Amino acid sequence: MKNHIDLLGHDVPVDVAASVLIGLSAHIVLNRFELWPKQLFTVYWASVAIYTRHLVAEQGQSLASAIVRTLGLSYIVIATLLVSVTAHRLLFHRLRRFPGPLSCKLTKWTTVSTDLNGLRSRFVDQQHKKYGDIVRTGPRELSINDPSVISAIGGGNSPCQKGPWYVGIHGGKGGRSHSLHSTVNKEDHAARRRIWDAGFSQKALKSYESEIHTKTQQLIEELSSRARKGQVLNIDDWCLFFGYDLMGAVGFGTSFDMLSKGVIDKNVEILETSMAHIMVVSNLPYLSELVRYLPNPMKDFEVWLNMVLKKRIESGTKEDYPDVFAFLLDEDKQSGWKHTWEELVSDAMLMALAGAETSSTVLGLCLFTLSQHPDVLQKLRDELDDVFGKGVPCDDFDDLNKKCPYLNAVINETMRMYPPIASGLQKETPASGLQVQVQGKQIVIPPHTVVHTPTMTMHRDPRYFSPEPNAYRPERWLDHHKNEERFEIKAFNPFSFGPTGCIGKTLAYMEIRLALANLVQTFDVKPTKEFNAKEFEDGLLDIFTTKRSKKMPVTLELRQQK
Repeated sequence: MKNHIDLLGHDVPVDVAASVLIGLSAHIVLNRFELWPKQLFTVYWASVAIYTRHLVAEQGQSLASAIVRTLGLSYIVIATLLVSVTAHRLLFHRLRRFPGPLSCKLTKWTTVSTDLNGLRSRFVDQQHKKYGDIVRTGPRELSINDPSVISAIGGGNSPCQKGPWYVGIHGGKGGRSHSLHSTVNKEDHAARRRIWDAGFSQKALKSYESEIHTKTQQLIEELSSRARKGQVLNIDDWCLFFGYDLMGAVGFGTSFDMLSKGVIDKNVEILETSMAHIMVVSNLPYLSELVRYLPNPMKDFEVWLNMVLKKRIESGTKEDYPDVFAFLLDEDKQSGWKHTWEELVSDAMLMALAGAETSSTVLGLCLFTLSQHPDVLQKLRDELDDVFGKGVPCDDFDDLNKKCPYLNAVINETMRMYPPIASGLQKETPASGLQVQVQGKQIVIPPHTVVHTPTMTMHRDPRYFSPEPNAYRPERWLDHHKNEERFEIKAFNPFSFGPTGCIGKTLAYMEIRLALANLVQTFDVKPTKEFNAKEFEDGLLDIFTTKRSKKMPVTLELRQQK
């Protein structure tokens, strides 16, 4: 049997030439079928074992030399694969005509440190300023800065589906264990969304009002007690306590009791710590499968949540105990879908994480912006005095919504400046591709392209919000058609959009309005001399939700004591 062949005038061993061919073939296969780590690991070591056995049995080599030879050939396969992938992504890829950083065109691995440091939204914003409205932010990923694209990729009639990011946040658990948020299949998501919708109907929201009142009153009482003692408090921590205690109670009938204890619950601490890894794992989805085999504190949280939910089921139905979880136990009448236990646990985790994090972040940032803009704070107090009266609790949800336009302007302007989900969420184009309008030009996005719209970048683009897009001006939300140069409401997207948008948006507004109105009417919130507003702002990190890495130490003064 011939062991060498002539290749371009060089005598090359057959198995070396075959390794190069296998590497090129592997690129073709992997381009069509994306294998995950367990599958790659199995294929790789099975191939090594088979060829090692061949060298020992058929060619009489020793086991040691056969292993060395096989591993050497496997490195040639891998090197050929990497060279082929690099050449394809730079020269022949369907997205090659779109501008972007060279590193992003090659791999998503180059942004791992960016994601770990919570800087993705800032990084993407910088690339848009450099390359324009369409930027290639990954080998098959585009970021598009145009409000019309939000509905094109996320609207009810959009042919796009959720991108691979959602596979990553699922954590590689497999089977029917997805949360509503990580469910990619459109029919499955629609069935689950109908079940969830019942838990956020007007009737259901009405039933949650007493719990929102109770937690808001508890927040005021706990802070009042500490104000009388002259304590210095990290006010954003108390917003976090409020958000989780309320979402635990409204979501699945369990309070974390952080308001009463004044310290973060260990299970919430696990969630907060794990959040830092979500962006990394989700942008490299196959890592989620590997993470499942590593020590993972989230498993402890899941054990605790299983126990809590079992107790919740024992406590009764939604007639006995109105919360969102009670509605999730129902069946979708249209499709017959009924949640598995694993899906219920994932949904409860979603409520704790997405529900509490976003609302507590917005509430904390509202207090921050008001502390930096006393004129805005005074206008807000004047409005609340007019609607409710001086010294009277702001306790009517309808009045807060319909009669307090400046309150709503303060909240919306805070979310415009500091969106709770700063990077936006991704979608994937169908096999037929997608036509979109970008600044009036027709653009064809190739098939199976991951697309996202950069929320933070849009919110501060002068083409959508002018004048002073980087200034905090709640007035832009009042009579904007008369007073603003630019006000593009379609560019305002803090809660995502369409059928997969945030289902708890109305509930979030309810709790933020009530808590913020009563906080500003009850207290003068004064940051300490050591507090640095710029450092606080620079410390806002994008780790799926916006995390406040710098604390906001304040003293509180009860206004009625003046």
